[in-house]
Amino acid sequence: MISNGSKLIGRKVEASDGGVGRVHNVVFDEITSQMRWLIVETVHPLPRRRVLLHPSVMGALDNVGGALRIKLPLACIATAPRSVQEQSMSMQIDSQISDYQD
Repeated sequence: MISNGSKLIGRKVEASDGGVGRVHNVVFDEITSQMRWLIVETVHPLPRRRVLLHPSVMGALDNVGGALRIKLPLACIATAPRSVQEQSMSMQIDSQISDYQD
């Protein structure tokens, strides 16, 4: 498990079947300080947008290129929930997103 989320920001993200984009930000739980979400900015062939990915889909960091592997295909990432900028996520939204990615 990656303990320092700031080291992920800017890293390339690779799905199981191709490139996704880059890590834009990491969201932590304010109480437990555990990583809650990766905000990934997607690029071609996906529509350009920021999506939320749960840490449970994180794979290993590629030692050669430094890319973060995600244990999902591009099709799943394409339908991932969009990131809501500058708004705290309520427990209801958090639960809905978590249900989506389980």
